[in-house]
Amino acid sequence: NYSPPPITGTDNVNPGISGVYVDGAFHSTASVGAYAHGVDHFNGRVIFDSPIPTGSNVQAEFSYKWINVVYANSLPWLREVQYRTYEPNSEFLSTAEGGWDKPPEMRLQMPAIAVEIVPRRKMAGYQIGGGQWVVTDVLFHCIAEDEITRNKLVDIVSLQNDKTIYMFDSNSIAAASGFPLNHLGIPNSGAMQYPDLISNHYAKQLRLRDSSIQGMEMINSNLYGGVVKLSAEVIERTI
Repeated sequence: NYSPPPITGTDNVNPGISGVYVDGAFHSTASVGAYAHGVDHFNGRVIFDSPIPTGSNVQAEFSYKWINVVYANSLPWLREVQYRTYEPNSEFLSTAEGGWDKPPEMRLQMPAIAVEIVPRRKMAGYQIGGGQWVVTDVLFHCIAEDEITRNKLVDIVSLQNDKTIYMFDSNSIAAASGFPLNHLGIPNSGAMQYPDLISNHYAKQLRLRDSSIQGMEMINSNLYGGVVKLSAEVIERTI
């Protein structure tokens, strides 16, 4: 429970962002015609059903995310570190026009935390009659443009020690056709949020333990990195 509570939509048929502004005119996600569109929440983009005029100014309300969280494993392609995100940069920005030369999928904006799943697993007996403690190590690579921000990220992650996270059963969600997002990343009708997923499709608990800081270094004068290791522990009763 948070106060004030997060802003959420009340239209269960059209959950998520209600629409976008194109050249100052609002167009609902339920609209049809030239500006019919869907909002890909997973990738943070707007997908129009048909091309719109080049140079159109498309805007939407969104929650600003200060820390960029990415997967360190299996990146779709190589990324380039982007310094000074809000300043004109000839390597990333067409300074004469204000447009980005590189798509967001290729830019790593800082500060960032890259999550790496270590390919190693430890097990121990849970109880007589079956079950195992299953422990997997996870590395959090904290990257920032200054030492103070890097240290804050390392503190935030390392202090998650002994935190318990409730997980949902994706197989149960699939069987009930209850995935919140469709294949385009657009919310399905009546999409459930995290508390509802836990309530209706609870799986098990995951505990983070054995927090440790693996390294702190200055890669160059504008790039600072730190690595935090946490062990993710779950109970598998079926093995």
